[in-house]
Amino acid sequence: MKFWLGFIVVVYLIAALAVRSSRPRSLFRSVTTFTSFMTIAFGLLGVDEVVKAVNLNVILFLIGMFSLVSLAMFRYRDLVIRGS
Repeated sequence: MKFWLGFIVVVYLIAALAVRSSRPRSLFRSVTTFTSFMTIAFGLLGVDEVVKAVNLNVILFLIGMFSLVSLAMFRYRDLVIRGS
């Protein structure tokens, strides 16, 4: 049963992100927050396991990835505005 619930969560996440790519105004955070909520609500991951799953390595990885993406988006926007 947990396998299928996890499968549903992953399918929802992929579908929501695919829809988001065609609608850039929709919030990425709302999709990921709802997916996280479904994971905990379905019992796929307990609240005590969440604390263990999100450790310092994960937090530093996410900070690094968000920093790189924001720099890349800033550079892309700068190139589009300048037209070069």
